[in-house]
Amino acid sequence: MADIMAPTTEIEAVNAMIRTIGMSPATSLDVADVDVQQAVDTLRDISRQVQSAGWDFNTEKDYSLSPNADNFIVIPPNIVTVEVRKCEMDVVQRGNRLYDRKAHSFEFQTTLKAKVVMMFAFEELPQVARSYVAVRAARVFQDNAEGLADAHTYSAQDEMAAWVALQNYEAETGDYHFKSH
Repeated sequence: MADIMAPTTEIEAVNAMIRTIGMSPATSLDVADVDVQQAVDTLRDISRQVQSAGWDFNTEKDYSLSPNADNFIVIPPNIVTVEVRKCEMDVVQRGNRLYDRKAHSFEFQTTLKAKVVMMFAFEELPQVARSYVAVRAARVFQDNAEGLADAHTYSAQDEMAAWVALQNYEAETGDYHFKSH
């Protein structure tokens, strides 16, 4: 029976990264090796950067945010952007809570609906996003490890091809409507 192809795992992405500097593959991400830890850190940092832009796959449009017992709306730790809409208040994020600039208060009496951008673990991303994050992270990791701009295993062209694939995926899956004037 043929092997079934599955989406890229975090360990596969890290191993692709450490191969760019000539290292043998890691068997676990819990390794005490400094290069493996730097690869993991780089992969996760690039993933945060990419996801922070907000894509169809990590954006919720009518997400409910409710006050806690102290009447504060505390933002879950995996949410990086909050945009409250259709509201009489002037709500912004301050730290890990929402703040009403009109009332000069962190206290809220009602649940608010917001557009939010969430962060997901690498393996919760669609494959096209995993590919882009992995290629970009490998290039950045190799630059930081060796500092040789011309020694890339993953070139700027590979990164651009992955970027275009991610953009195409977004265009296909996002609910975008263009209005003509």
